[in-house]
Amino acid sequence: MTKQNKRVVSYCIFALSCIFVLIYNYHKTTTKPHVNVYLWYNMIPQDVFDSFEKETGIKVVKSFYDSNDIMEAKLITCNSGYDIVFPSFIPYAIRQSRAGIYEKINLQNLKRRSNLDTIITKKFINCSDANTCLIPLFYTVMGILYNKNTIMKIFGTEEARYEMIFHPENLKLLQSHGVNFPSEYIDVFPQLQKYLNMNPQTQDRMERILECINHINKIKSYVKKFFSSTIINDYMSNEMSVAICSSDNAIRIMKKSQTARFTTCGDYGVIAIECAAIPKGAKNIDNAYKFIDYILRPDIATIIANKCGLFVNTIDMQKSDFFTENDIAKFIFLKPSEDQDNAIYEKICNRLWIKSITSKQNIDIDKQDLYIYR
Repeated sequence: MTKQNKRVVSYCIFALSCIFVLIYNYHKTTTKPHVNVYLWYNMIPQDVFDSFEKETGIKVVKSFYDSNDIMEAKLITCNSGYDIVFPSFIPYAIRQSRAGIYEKINLQNLKRRSNLDTIITKKFINCSDANTCLIPLFYTVMGILYNKNTIMKIFGTEEARYEMIFHPENLKLLQSHGVNFPSEYIDVFPQLQKYLNMNPQTQDRMERILECINHINKIKSYVKKFFSSTIINDYMSNEMSVAICSSDNAIRIMKKSQTARFTTCGDYGVIAIECAAIPKGAKNIDNAYKFIDYILRPDIATIIANKCGLFVNTIDMQKSDFFTENDIAKFIFLKPSEDQDNAIYEKICNRLWIKSITSKQNIDIDKQDLYIYR
């Protein structure tokens, strides 16, 4: 064999050895116990993932989304490959649950299931079939985030109120300081209906839609942004001073700014639940339960609350200095649609809301026109 041939053989052996090592390492990585998690960015701090991996030997493979619509589209249109996801309860998680895209939850697989015996869980399990495929794992409260100096300068008080951001003339005064609203109607309509003194028990639902949309048309030109994902950066860069905001974002901002305040204006607070759910076809269901169980541990729940401002739905988290049990009991808790009429109502709300906030023109509609948006 010539030297050249020997060199070629050596190169081939080396190349094959490299390929073998790569295949071995890939096989070792993919067969290692793991759990595929799909969640909001900043929902759970990195050190919780790290400690879970160290304690259990289960690798957490993370993917992030920035809207419920993106998550829903991925879950419905393809086999996502995720083992656990965290959808918002209303209207997303309940709708997805009824569509049959989640596994039924077996609470016997959760060692710390007794930690879920809270006021929120009791309200949650009374919501029709909501408890069969969903675990109410996290919660926030919608309220007003504001710069106390801005409110004092304009209104002569450090206490923000909903009339400041829902009354057109007051909102006009705040316009130059930056006002943000959430991108989804479900985060605005409950407070707006309360401000407008609507009664869901007696007032026709279509009339409520008309009144809400007409009011949004009056004030939307004073709102700088209908978007929540950049709210922390917007406040810290002084681009925004007032916003309808979730308590988790507000807490993170208040840790960074001495001027930031958050209020629910008494009983205006709306409880928003982020559920844990296991998609149909998940390959690592046992590991998904272990991850949920880990989050329910009191010390881990405390880390999440302190670092991310997101309350874990455990007995221990009810003892938060931010909200008392009495506060939580009187806050608005939205229930899912029970019939087709309610489902149509939600669809009309969503479509009109999107049309309103994305259009520079006001929407001129009457009650009969509403059904066009079904």
